[in-house]
Amino acid sequence: MKTGQNRTSSILLATASLMLMAPALRLFPSLAAQLSGKGAWVSALAAFPMLAAFAWFLRRFMLCAESGEGAAELIARACGSRLGKPVLWVISLWLLLYCAFILRAGADRLITTVYPNASVLFFIIIMGALGTWAALGSIVTVERTAKLIEPIIIAVLLVILVSGVLSADKAAIFPITVYDAWPILKGSIAAVDVVSASLYCIFFISGYSAKSKSSLRGVLLWSAGACAFLSVLCIAVIGAFGAELTGKLAHPFFSLVRNLTLFGSLERVDAFVVALWVFPDFIIFSVFLWIGQHCLRLAVGQDASLCGKGRLDMNNGRWVIPTAGIAVTAAAALMARDANALALWSDRIIPAANLIFSFVLLPSVYILGKAKRRI
Repeated sequence: MKTGQNRTSSILLATASLMLMAPALRLFPSLAAQLSGKGAWVSALAAFPMLAAFAWFLRRFMLCAESGEGAAELIARACGSRLGKPVLWVISLWLLLYCAFILRAGADRLITTVYPNASVLFFIIIMGALGTWAALGSIVTVERTAKLIEPIIIAVLLVILVSGVLSADKAAIFPITVYDAWPILKGSIAAVDVVSASLYCIFFISGYSAKSKSSLRGVLLWSAGACAFLSVLCIAVIGAFGAELTGKLAHPFFSLVRNLTLFGSLERVDAFVVALWVFPDFIIFSVFLWIGQHCLRLAVGQDASLCGKGRLDMNNGRWVIPTAGIAVTAAAALMARDANALALWSDRIIPAANLIFSFVLLPSVYILGKAKRRI
């Protein structure tokens, strides 16, 4: 994969920001409330040191890349001829599984908050088709779409979160004592899980920050901003509902939108906000699918850097892209048929798998490559 040196850091970080929105609003407030109670907002800030270390590690890893190599090619070289392709298979399967979950979770959010009588399958098929079409094109197109949408999403978030913070019940988030230290530490792992996926994805799509110290600073500043965003999100949500109720709500942020007095005179504004969050779902799904198909094409021995003359050009292994899109859509339709199963995937399986990928698999590949002097 080309390193994409012509893409600016602002575009890449905008893509990361949009990718962050979906898991942050879906997972973090409720899971952090379960783990940290009223200290959930502090747990988001406590995650920054580990995220900074992870960003530093990714940069160290990418410093080993040769000209024209991206993260996938570097991983294959670090693992060697025997392990390279199997590891790429594992990575691609993980990313495609995440894609299926994104489709399923996004459809569930739309149905439970706005369209209670609609079919889950309808939303899964539509989003799966749109994301597959995007993955058949250039990843730069997805990044530019994220850059265009980001200001709108941030503006809506600011209105909601500022209103939520101003009306928050201080007793629900204070006081924080020394006895909250361990729960806060546990909650920080949830914050690391949410942010780390966006971090490693921008390295996969561009080799971002491999050479430049200034671009590494950009990633660190973005990570600090992501932690601050999660902290404010917890203050607004837990300040409205309390930690116990927040931990039980399936979509606490969208429940907050529905209950804000700022929108009291506007009918069904929550439907607008929920519909708006289709865009972060689209971005994260498209990026994960694009990286997954890239790793899969490398695993089957194709030149994944060749994009084809058009979206319908299936040469150079590009048939993998629609095949993966169809497989992911089918998996999403079969995944988590009830609320309890979806909660298990959301709160346990996906976060655990993501942490293993970020903090076990990637460092192991780096250590192996260094030990064998392949990188």
